[in-house]
Amino acid sequence: MENAAKLRRLNELRCSLPHMSQVALAAFLSKAQTEDLPDVRCRHAVRRARDAAVNHDTPVGPLIVQVSLELRSGGTKLCDVANPHALLYLAASCKMFSAELKRVYNKDPCGPTRPWKLCVYCDEAKPGNAFKQDNKRSLQNVYAGIMNLGAAALAKEDFWLVLATLESTAVAKVEGGMSQVIGAILKLAFDLHGYNLERAGLEVVLHDGTRLRIFLKLACLLCDESGLHQVWMCKGASGTKCCVECMYIVNPNWVAADEVGEDDDLVLFTKVFDVRKLVRHTKHTIHAIVDNLASAKPVLNADDFKAKEQTSSSGVFLYANRPHDISD
Repeated sequence: MENAAKLRRLNELRCSLPHMSQVALAAFLSKAQTEDLPDVRCRHAVRRARDAAVNHDTPVGPLIVQVSLELRSGGTKLCDVANPHALLYLAASCKMFSAELKRVYNKDPCGPTRPWKLCVYCDEAKPGNAFKQDNKRSLQNVYAGIMNLGAAALAKEDFWLVLATLESTAVAKVEGGMSQVIGAILKLAFDLHGYNLERAGLEVVLHDGTRLRIFLKLACLLCDESGLHQVWMCKGASGTKCCVECMYIVNPNWVAADEVGEDDDLVLFTKVFDVRKLVRHTKHTIHAIVDNLASAKPVLNADDFKAKEQTSSSGVFLYANRPHDISD
């Protein structure tokens, strides 16, 4: 049994330091007994050491790049995010990630006509006080995972690549919020100075020296309900339109829902029984909505524009302009 004096001294040390987990404190004390500790002590040195560790240069560019985001108040803001090409290149050289890539590639090789599926996952983390009214430590996180690795691999956080971690307060000032952030990151992955993960792929060097060319296409956006609303800029369950992909599905609680008849193209989601009868948006119909709203914004006040925005997204504008005659 440990000496009571030693235990009391250990507890006094724990109480005198900023909060850290018991596992972290035990690991630190073990390191202090067996290894030489760094001479630097200030938190700024720790930050500089962290920054130096991520400033990698790879054959496909630096690991950390800056994207320019437009602000609601006007102007732009530069934000640091991970370069998807450089991040995948470095991850492929790690032993565990490398072995998984090689195993899957030997079983299901990818190519320009058969790219692997990329999943982008967004989530907000609140490491600060969860009950605080204004928790400024909330973070918006963006991850990417290769779906072909399988559920067993993706169940481990080591197989998810962290693309961005931004303060929620900073994202709130960005025009479009997370929608613009995700768009900027996807442009890095699929339109970065000629590098395109789907069309050109990325040649990586595995841990054992094997070279593979990985092709990826965006196949899935994974978020909780709140995250989906932020990324797609739609009100979701509380709004007029309950599905961002289906053109004519509307909420039965919509003010004009009673006027929707059996012969209309619009349909209440409570009456949808066969998904094959749904009509999905095309690039042309999305552009038609955006152009219509853009022309209306300068001439309408805030309340009228909000009402028109909800109506346009519900499919009424598309129905009036017969978008089903427009092919993609």
